This record gives sequence, C-alpha cells and structure tokens, in this order.
Amino acid sequence: MVILLYFALAGGGALGLGRAGLAQNFTDGQLLGLIEQINHFCTSNPNPQKYPLCAEKFTPKGLRQFINDKMRPEKYQSGLITGYSLPTLRVSPVKTDQFWVPVYGVPVNPQLFTRAEIMDGALPKGTPILCYMESYLDYYYAQVQGSFVAQFPDNSKRMISYGANNGRKYTPIGNYLADKITTMNWQNMREYLDSLPVVDQIAITNNNERFIFFKPAPNHNIISASGSHLIAFHSMAADNEIYPFGTLLLVQYAPDKSALGLVLDTGSAIKGLGRFDVFMGGDLETANKTNFKGDYWVFEYK
Repeated sequence: MVILLYFALAGGGALGLGRAGLAQNFTDGQLLGLIEQINHFCTSNPNPQKYPLCAEKFTPKGLRQFINDKMRPEKYQSGLITGYSLPTLRVSPVKTDQFWVPVYGVPVNPQLFTRAEIMDGALPKGTPILCYMESYLDYYYAQVQGSFVAQFPDNSKRMISYGANNGRKYTPIGNYLADKITTMNWQNMREYLDSLPVVDQIAITNNNERFIFFKPAPNHNIISASGSHLIAFHSMAADNEIYPFGTLLLVQYAPDKSALGLVLDTGSAIKGLGRFDVFMGGDLETANKTNFKGDYWVFEYK
C-alpha cells in the first residue's frame, strides 16, 4: 500500500530533506494539524479499518515515530501543484436587480445538459435554486473551487458544498485566453474577464462544458469528496484513481513552502501523476496565485 505525505513549512525554508529520518523535520504544530485531519477522515469513513493511520490514536511524537518506523520515502520531481480555497461570496435568498445569477442545487437528472445549454435555460422547471449571486464570474469561480461560504444580506453565513456535476469534460478556460494573459492564474484571468461584458464572460466560460451543482453543507462544515471535513493546508485534491482517499503526501507548492496533510478530495482538472491541489482555506490570494512545479515525496510501507 502506497501512502503520500505532504509537509507544510509555515515559516518558509527550502526543502532540503533527505531520505532518512524525514519525519524528524516535522514540528509538533504541523503534526497536530495532520492528526486533526486524520481524525476527521477516520471518523467520517465507513471503513476506517482499511487505513493503518486510523488504527492509531496519535500524539505528535507517536505519529513521527510511525512515519519513521513503518514508511520509506521516494522523491519525485516536477509535480504540478495548484491551490484551491473557500471563498466567501455575497448572495441573496431571492432574485433582485443586483443579485440575479441563480445558484442551482442538484436537479433530478444532472447529466442532461452542457454548460452552454444550462446557461441558456435548459434546466427543467423545479430545479432547486439555493440563492442568487451578483456576479456571474463569482458563480463560475465557486464552481471551479467546488464549494463556498454564502454570505446573506443580514451577514449570516451558510456553507455550500459540491453536490453533483453534469458529467461533461472539464476544459480550462485558460486555453482560450493564452494570447490575452501573460501569467496564467485565476487572479489575472478574473481581471481580464471583468473587463468584458457578461455575455462575453459566459461565452468564454462555456468552452468548459463541465457544470457544478451545489448543496447546503451539513453542520456548516466544508465536506470533501471523501466525506471528510477539510482543514486548510492539511488536505488536498488528487486523481483518486492514482492516489486513493486517505493517502499522505509531501508536496512543494512554492520555492520555499510545502504542506502536510491527506488526499481527501478530487477535481475535474486534477488528473494524472504528480498533479495536486492543496486546500488553502480562506487564503484566496495564495490559492489563486499557486501554480508551481515542485518536488513531492511518496511514502510506502516497509
């Protein structure tokens, strides 16, 4: 069984990590965050007995010893690392002149239509509408992130999570903006798209046929595809056919930063070996700018 482990150097510092004694580089604070994420994963999983990490009740010292004694690391290079976040977006429970973009819940058959068809009104009458947004690009961004915090006019907040998708292929819209944007990240794409009329924004994003439907999150917690709550910088998305839920990874997401946590989520654009998306909580700025080819370490049981 292969386990991936990814390590966060909160204060920066290069990853000069050797093969032996890798866990000795992990601070108690970093391991406490990982332990909390492990506990969330194990308590939400219907078959925790399948996962060796769920068989233990760790302290930082115990987890450090577990990694040293029962795993061996192999280093890989040039993984593609991005970040995703949990944005807080203004919404209204009813449609108004300002809040006009419907946020759709899961229809009876979510896989009937493309994004363009849905945006053209193809969803059947009775499809649930959870709320309304004031910006189409906010809605598209929420779909790319997979979840968001809805902030209502009275300043109350509600967690909205991924519900389903329309079964169509995900296509990055950056493919259609390469001649417009020098450095490709969401922040730069958003600045360019904001300069266009809404009809052009919709036309460009319709090149991505994948459409995400949402549902209210239970207990106001963000829920991943694995069913576990997510903790910032201690969870990530990966290709689940290669990296099963509950795996651990050491992955570098900036020249002097990396992060420690579990693979708990998936993403339409997160496919293949060495492709990882680190959950960065409310740190939208870092998440939007993260697009890095970094080293990562795979741990196998001895």
